[in-house]
Amino acid sequence: MELSRSEFDSLFLRYYPGMCAYASRWVNVPDAEDIVQDVFVSFWNNRSKIKIEKKVSIYLFAATRNRCMSLIERDIIKRKVTANLHEEAMNLTHPGKDSIPEALVAEELTQKFLAALDSLPDLAKKTFLLARVHGKSHKEIADALGIPRQSVNYRLRQAVAQLRRDLSDFLPIFIGLI
Repeated sequence: MELSRSEFDSLFLRYYPGMCAYASRWVNVPDAEDIVQDVFVSFWNNRSKIKIEKKVSIYLFAATRNRCMSLIERDIIKRKVTANLHEEAMNLTHPGKDSIPEALVAEELTQKFLAALDSLPDLAKKTFLLARVHGKSHKEIADALGIPRQSVNYRLRQAVAQLRRDLSDFLPIFIGLI
């Protein structure tokens, strides 16, 4: 999409407030503002590659929603990793020994998990997130993705097997997620 600087500025002024309000339905206001700014930066940086089928507003609001959902998924995963890490630390801690600061380890492990998740094939990743992060049933996943229920089982097994391989060094911590 060819877009001049003044046209971009006009789009920004027109849609920024509404997109922030839209994003704040799912995330807190500072995160909503960051997400909307990121959407506009990405839109500007990739303007020559973006193909918009309908309206620019539909594209911008969809991109905002998708980034909000990604942030929510990341937070859910981080909380689960932290809880599993805390439980594992409680099992391993001996009286008189200091433990590694939980927040630092949780952030590093979350990054490892997200990297492993990103390496999954797209359909396996979507299936895993819907099942394990959002708690959807196989029927709900099949309906959402437009695939047979047997395919949901296959994609979930595929995702779990790859995640177990990729995260084998940290498996006791991730066992609740995988």
